[in-house]
Amino acid sequence: MLQLISFFVILFVAIWANLHIWQAHLRQFAMGWQVLHFLPVTMLLMAIIILTIRGMNTLLFRTIFTVLLCIILPQLLLLCFWGAGKVVSSAASALGAIGLAVAFGVSAASLYGIVWGWRHLVVKQQVITVPDLPAAFDGFRIVQLSDAHLEMFRGQEGFMRSLVDSVNAARPDLIVFTGDLVSRQSQELLPFMDILSQFHAPYGVMSVLGNHDYGIYAPFRADSLAVGQDLQLLKEHQRQMGWDLLLNEHRLLRRGDDRIAVIGVENQGKSSRVQRADLPHAIEGVPDSCFKLLLSHDPYHWRHGVTDTTSIQLTLAGHTHAAHFRIGSFSPSQLVFPEWGGLYRQGSQQLFVSTGLGGMLAFRLGAWPEINVLTLRKEQ
Repeated sequence: MLQLISFFVILFVAIWANLHIWQAHLRQFAMGWQVLHFLPVTMLLMAIIILTIRGMNTLLFRTIFTVLLCIILPQLLLLCFWGAGKVVSSAASALGAIGLAVAFGVSAASLYGIVWGWRHLVVKQQVITVPDLPAAFDGFRIVQLSDAHLEMFRGQEGFMRSLVDSVNAARPDLIVFTGDLVSRQSQELLPFMDILSQFHAPYGVMSVLGNHDYGIYAPFRADSLAVGQDLQLLKEHQRQMGWDLLLNEHRLLRRGDDRIAVIGVENQGKSSRVQRADLPHAIEGVPDSCFKLLLSHDPYHWRHGVTDTTSIQLTLAGHTHAAHFRIGSFSPSQLVFPEWGGLYRQGSQQLFVSTGLGGMLAFRLGAWPEINVLTLRKEQ
């Protein structure tokens, strides 16, 4: 309901902006140009109406988002500059020109993010220094992947092959996936199972579940039996790919006489919709002196269940997507998540947050889909 209200507020603002621009500048143009001007907001109107009647649809959602970013937002920015020109009449011409440049720039950047940005795969290197890392694991390389949301990559098998090739080329010792493999249901994984089973690492691939993996956004989400069956399918599919899915459990990795524990919990976040982590059970049997690496999808869990209450030295998370948008060190996601991307430290405990691969929307700008190559180093 809140989402629909938001859509209709956006629609109202879009219609207002279109009418204002038409009345001020386009009334004298030929009818064809006027029809073209109102076409995007008409598409927005139709998409929201259909969405209201038929429920969530990925194509409609993308249509709304595309019109909003590429047309409506630039129009609003242009109106702001025109309004400023009315206040400062001596600079009206300059402000109008700047407004046009800004509007076209935002539209072009948004179009890049929608058409190409979500496939702009990058490999990021990160050295993580820890004081009590066993000597045999000094230099241990972990590739972290997160938030694939495979529905977004439908028909993009080539992208997935590039992802697998890039991960394998990094020669990791261990590959981990920190949740949200799918957006709504397990069938999103089916076209990619053969590809995603081709990861290679001496210690294999370990994964955990994210909030989207539990089917809470599925078309059949009101049917608890169907949701449970679909979740079971997703778990089985991961195991068929050779992934070791950790459900509130741990694995001990050995190198010579040294060992570290990889602990994986189910989703635990701020939202009460999916709260299934059982960290005490997952860590049961792990020696206190053992170095502990935790996989937990939502970085919220780190400050609300890991720091100060456990001796876990390093946690890997995802979930934030950096809101799909980043300029330098700024992302809108930091308005919601204190830890939204990169490495964080509190005392002797550290958290690394991957901004992930995909999302509900095929759009990324600045916050490109990323492979994180994490090298563990023993602090001297």
